[in-house]
Amino acid sequence: MATQGTVDLNTGFEGPPATVPSGGSGGASGGGGGAAAPAAAAATPATDVDALANAVAITHVGPTSEAAQKQDEQVIGDDSIATVKTSNLSVIEKKIISVDGIKIESDCQLDWADLEDEALLASSGMYKSGGEKVERVAYPQYAAVHKSFIEEGEGKKAYDKPSEIQCLALPRMLAPPGSAAAHANKHMIFQAPTGTGKTGAFVGAVLCTVDTSQDHVQALILAPTRFVAQMHAGMTRTLGKYIPGLKVMAHYKCTTSEKTGKGCTCAPEHGSSQPPHAPPRGKAPDCHVLCGTVGKLFNYTGLQRNPKDKKKKASIDLSKIKFVVVDEADELFSGNGDEAKRGATETSSMCVAIKKANPDCRFILASATAPKGTKAFYEKQFPDANTIYIDAQYTIPATITLARRHCPKGDAEKNKWVVDVVENVEGMERMIIFATTHQDVMTLQTQLEDGGDGLKVSAMHGGLSKHEQDEALRKFKDKESVVLVSSAIIGRGVDIEGVTHVVLYQPPTKQSSTPDLVSFVHKIGRCGRAGSPGTAVVLTSSEQDKTNLDLMVEHYKMEEKTHVIESNLDGEDAAEKIEEVSSK
Repeated sequence: MATQGTVDLNTGFEGPPATVPSGGSGGASGGGGGAAAPAAAAATPATDVDALANAVAITHVGPTSEAAQKQDEQVIGDDSIATVKTSNLSVIEKKIISVDGIKIESDCQLDWADLEDEALLASSGMYKSGGEKVERVAYPQYAAVHKSFIEEGEGKKAYDKPSEIQCLALPRMLAPPGSAAAHANKHMIFQAPTGTGKTGAFVGAVLCTVDTSQDHVQALILAPTRFVAQMHAGMTRTLGKYIPGLKVMAHYKCTTSEKTGKGCTCAPEHGSSQPPHAPPRGKAPDCHVLCGTVGKLFNYTGLQRNPKDKKKKASIDLSKIKFVVVDEADELFSGNGDEAKRGATETSSMCVAIKKANPDCRFILASATAPKGTKAFYEKQFPDANTIYIDAQYTIPATITLARRHCPKGDAEKNKWVVDVVENVEGMERMIIFATTHQDVMTLQTQLEDGGDGLKVSAMHGGLSKHEQDEALRKFKDKESVVLVSSAIIGRGVDIEGVTHVVLYQPPTKQSSTPDLVSFVHKIGRCGRAGSPGTAVVLTSSEQDKTNLDLMVEHYKMEEKTHVIESNLDGEDAAEKIEEVSSK
């Protein structure tokens, strides 16, 4: 049954679509986050609520439906396994991935030059149409992007070899224009483990298509939070530093205004060393690549959030958008909670409007996780997209080892145990601790700092002002603190170099107290990134906690990489156990 608006991939939420002002770009035909408009509505300009509602009508396939289950099974399928030569940034290992529905056992070792070798790639078995390769002549910016890839940069290691997802994505997205390969790989949906080069893959593809002689917004990169938007902008500037005239902007809610009360001061005219992250109100963004949170970027489109809103003119020309990236796509297209529902509606409506304004616009949907309902949704909205999915057991990077410890006395026992361990563990460069509540975050920060040894600890949670949150994260990134205690606010999408340990105060759960498999992946994935080893310690205090963690370990097939820290081990003994686990 077709429903109007955006659909919660887990609960079946149906929200009202945004509306398009007269003369604006709206509606859809085909993909772009909204289903194809019915034939009768296709000829009608989407200038009112009903027309756009038809244009963004979505048929929901829930995660528990028979169709979604079949689709999820088909992600890996029953095809014979092909062994191909690909590349993996972390550990050279065989893993099962699904490329265009074909199961592949990859064992990768490609170099950058191999991505330009059509014959080698054609023989690899990784592609469906043939002709895929990075076309350096057609994409002159590639030389500059490649130079940045192989250099050490701010917040990133040098990519001496392309990662697996970069091997799979770049030859598809940068195939010779006009070729069958370019047509077949117009849109891409990919899933790759945390910390394996996803951001580099889509930012690299975007930058190679930018024409700096054209002074307007050409690419949008959508993020679920301002922390992720900041990371996108940083990576875009890093990989694009050798592209003459490239302009990048990240638009998210300014936090300086909370400190000064005088509005945004992140601009050179205010003496700030930061790049401005927002244009003057009502002005078009002066950039080629615009990164930002969905709500902020939505404001540029001229779309209305509801029919009663005052009609406004778009400040960016949607017909000139050549590339749209939806990062953390499974979250941005879902709608758990009121704010997320609004964001999902806005994400879908933006994609629909851009697709209608420029049918040649290319879309990338990226994430480390892709639940059943998400895959069904992607299939519906982008039926011809190139897809790359990974088997569940490879969702968590091979570099991460898991340790578990039962604390039956609850938070007081957890706090004491964590403080003792942090003071004694060797080999810890930096640690993120995910506490359960705001009060737990602040209590643990105090106890860690009072424990002696001059330990520097940052803390952030949703109850702090945005400025305070940003300052805590900045201190941790700049190594002014070695431990960050946080709520789930940075549990997804934030890449911080040098995090060797993560502690979860509780296995993540949904409101129904069932295991939250997606959150588990993203939280422990804050360590073990870019090929570096990481250790995740998960604490339990109830039998339900233990059961949920068992289910997570079983689902991701981590039994051999999970180690129990006995309940009688505290302080130095527990720290030694963690060091032993980390070395495996």
